[in-house]
Amino acid sequence: MAKTVVVSAKLKEKNQITIPKEILAALGVGVGGNVTFIAQKDRVVMMNPAIYAARVMQEAMRGEARRAGIYSDDDVLKLIKEIREEESGQ
Repeated sequence: MAKTVVVSAKLKEKNQITIPKEILAALGVGVGGNVTFIAQKDRVVMMNPAIYAARVMQEAMRGEARRAGIYSDDDVLKLIKEIREEESGQ
């Protein structure tokens, strides 16, 4: 999201709110799409679920390349070649 968007919404009966179109546009979510809510202490963050999943995966994988001895593009290409050779039985 390039800029901060602040919009208020009123809580209706049955604890429902209408998410303002400006917020949905900022998240890149349209009608029928999904959103993810993350409660953090005294606030709730609403995110595009695809972006949230990518961030969770990035955090889980932080440092794994170095632990596997991968430091460059050449290391990645070498690993891919080794895996392909193993799979093809060479």
